[in-house]
Amino acid sequence: MSPFSLRVMSLQFVLAILCCGFQTTVWPNLFGSIQMPQFWLPWILFLSLHRPYFEALFMSYFFALIMLSFTSLSLQMIWPTFLVLVSAAAFAKNKFFWPGLRYFIPATGLCCLLWNVTLVGLSSTFEKSSAPLLPITRVLEALLTTLASPLIYGALIRLEKLRPVDSAKATVREVSA
Repeated sequence: MSPFSLRVMSLQFVLAILCCGFQTTVWPNLFGSIQMPQFWLPWILFLSLHRPYFEALFMSYFFALIMLSFTSLSLQMIWPTFLVLVSAAAFAKNKFFWPGLRYFIPATGLCCLLWNVTLVGLSSTFEKSSAPLLPITRVLEALLTTLASPLIYGALIRLEKLRPVDSAKATVREVSA
């Protein structure tokens, strides 16, 4: 696990904000009424898989505050949903995980489906006017998000390379080399 880096964290937030901005402003202008992928969701998954649990949860909660300006969802819907997403990804990471794009792509699809199921479930439980089910739209959204995930994964891997190397791991690598 790489050490904490404020610079890399800031760059990741900028990337997440750009993904949200692309999703809410550029996508509708380019593709019209075609369902928008959740471009920010692979970022939440990446954090959950590559960072410690509480760091990923804190960053996703802070991102939810930023995300409020891009969505009509309330914070009382976003935070519990992010808790479920980060917890499910952390559970999957502890049970079966291998680094790389071949794991990340299907995990993004499952995470997007979990986002939709959790959001609809919480909305129907706690809100007067709940979110509609719209199964075809939600599956299309998951497919498009899955197709976009390699681009976001590549950008996030490049940002992770900017993270400072842990000195203990660097010493072990030098000794073993």
